[in-house]
This record gives sequence, C-alpha cells and structure tokens, in this order.
Amino acid sequence: MRRIVMVIAPFVMLACAQATQTSGDESVDVTRTRARDEGNLDVDVLSQRVAYAHSIMRPPADVWNVMKDVYQRSGLPVSRFDPTTRSIAADGFPVRRRLGGEPVSRYVDCGRTVAGPNADTYTVWLRVATTVVPIDSGSVSLKTEVSGSAADPSMGPGGASRVLCTSLGTLEERIATAAREALLGTE
Repeated sequence: MRRIVMVIAPFVMLACAQATQTSGDESVDVTRTRARDEGNLDVDVLSQRVAYAHSIMRPPADVWNVMKDVYQRSGLPVSRFDPTTRSIAADGFPVRRRLGGEPVSRYVDCGRTVAGPNADTYTVWLRVATTVVPIDSGSVSLKTEVSGSAADPSMGPGGASRVLCTSLGTLEERIATAAREALLGTE
C-alpha cells in the first residue's frame, strides 16, 4: 500500500474540509485544514473566501460598460478586463494607508497591534475581482471578491511574514454603489 503525505512547512496535513455558506448577498467558502506539527500537536488552519453579490436593475451590457470607470474611480488598478466573461480585476496590487481616499482598514481586517489596525500601517497587497452575472435581460448580480495579505514595511522586504487580510464587505458595497451612480448618468 502506498501512503501519500502532504507536508507544509513543519506541518503534516491530516484532513481538509470545505463548506460553502450562503446568506443573502454573501457567499462564504470556508476551508478547514487539520495539520500536525513536529511535536504532534494538531492545529486547525481556517481560511475563508467571501464573495458579496449586489443586485442592479439594469441590463448586463449597461453595467459592464461602466465597470472599468468604476474601478479606476475607486483607486483600483485594472489588471484584467475580460468582456467574454464580464469579469474585471485588480490583482495583487500594493497599497499603503489609504485606498480611494479612505483608510485601508475600512475595507479589510489584517489584524492589529498596539499601534492600531495593521491595514493602516502595513503594506497591503489586495486582489479585487468583480463579475457581472446576468439574472435576466434587465438585471444583474454584481459579484465582487476582495482578498489580501499585509506585511510590516519596517521589517524589510523579506524580513516579515505576511498576515492574511479578510474583507469587511465595504469595498464590495462601494463598487456596487459606484456602479449604480455611474448608471444614473446613462439613463
């Protein structure tokens, strides 16, 4: 019998489970991984992926046509723009202290120190991806996912490990609101 063991750093992977929870306009994929360290201590590692969906009562083509401008006005550098799938993204861009005129901590939680929220003092690398999903010919679901990580810049480029950042849902709401406002000018 052949036994395959996946090793992550000093941990041995024991089990992995994934669940999707949906609540209103929010979809959460939670992955729980049980690992065993070198001292035979079991550790649960949780990661979650949250996508927020906002309904917009306009034809899909109209919503798609304003998305590049919405991203640019929100301070999000467009790195992917795919008309075929109607998806747009700003992948892995660094931000310090403020995004679109607001503190980064308004959008993501990267933990905190005695100095305050890490998102406002660390360098944060964000990934923002939005897809315009047609519901019918006159409305869409604007699905946006925000994820990221952060590191203390005072520790040097390789001196500190990154911490994960989780979305607070406010950037997703800001994108949907900006899309609705942009569409008002096209009526």
